[in-house]
Amino acid sequence: MEGQHHSFFHQQPVRIVQPAVTTVYTPKTQRVEKRVFPLLQPHTHHGAVQKNHNFTILSKSKDLVQHCMLVLKRKQFIVGSGLFLAILLIVLLATGSFASKPTLPAIILEEDPYITQLLIENGSIDENIQSEEQENLPDIPVSVELTDYRVQRGDSLEKIARKFNVRIDTLISVNKIANVKQMQAGTILKIPNMDGIIHTVQKGDSLASIAKQYKTDVITLADVNNLASNTLQAKQTLFIPGARLPTETLKRALGTFIQWPIRGVLSSYFGYRANPFTGIRQFHNGIDIKANEGTAVKSAIDGIVAETGYSTVFGNFIIIKHSNSYQTLYGHLSKIFVSTGQKVSQSTVIGLTGNTGMTTGPHLHFSIFKNGVAINPLTVLGK
Repeated sequence: MEGQHHSFFHQQPVRIVQPAVTTVYTPKTQRVEKRVFPLLQPHTHHGAVQKNHNFTILSKSKDLVQHCMLVLKRKQFIVGSGLFLAILLIVLLATGSFASKPTLPAIILEEDPYITQLLIENGSIDENIQSEEQENLPDIPVSVELTDYRVQRGDSLEKIARKFNVRIDTLISVNKIANVKQMQAGTILKIPNMDGIIHTVQKGDSLASIAKQYKTDVITLADVNNLASNTLQAKQTLFIPGARLPTETLKRALGTFIQWPIRGVLSSYFGYRANPFTGIRQFHNGIDIKANEGTAVKSAIDGIVAETGYSTVFGNFIIIKHSNSYQTLYGHLSKIFVSTGQKVSQSTVIGLTGNTGMTTGPHLHFSIFKNGVAINPLTVLGK
């Protein structure tokens, strides 16, 4: 475009070249119409210049509008994206998608067997709760059942007990064994399916009193013995699950109720014999066991010292009383270590062998009395 510009500062004609328009193409439907913003209108003096200025302003206006729209679109995108991210974050938090913890690097600790055991024992809360619930559930009632077993050659009560996984005192009680030494091959034993002992009902007994005696309960007794009624008859037998024989009864059956006070060769037996000094036949109420003087003498049974002293026949002696009306006598002692009223246990050293009283040499005279009557010690002494 050419034009004459008679500016105050320019005396020569000048060429006005329209600058290249670098606007973005937009469809006709979106094309910005010619609009001149008042703030952008330049102050001119001539119409031609005004027209050129208007065209330039129009182009700049289009660029500005398009720039504003781009900025607006960017802001809308940012706002929209921010809103979308915010909604997504809320949804993820609500659904627990962030519940999983980030993977951490492995840490190797020193092993501690005690802690390891605790971890194994407390591995799962649910398992612990379940096990506690199971432990609190009542046991299924089980009735006692007996199985016959024929004793074989070479059997012992201990072997049989191990074979059927029951205690020795259970077999002794159920089968009323007075002395295991007398058990012979071919004997039929009753083997229960659980440990326990037999109780014979006495006059005045009740399920409640028996349960209290053995520290169990009436329901257990009724279930184990399959009782249809709580009425008991005298001499009726009940199986008491888990109960044990008294120590004394067990020792008596095993042959260990009365033990040897010393070990040695027998020089004289129980019964009638010729008196070594007079030759007159007399009753000998015990056994004589040869031993060197000063050999330790032990109590044959648990008991209480009833008397100690000196006798012209037995020399220094000790008498001990025991349960079930048993008494033991120890004679010809050189030393006495106990006193009247003292409690002693089986195998407690009570004195030393000697040569006091009527004797032909150092030995121990040993007698056993039941209700004041002498019995043969060899029938009740252990091996």
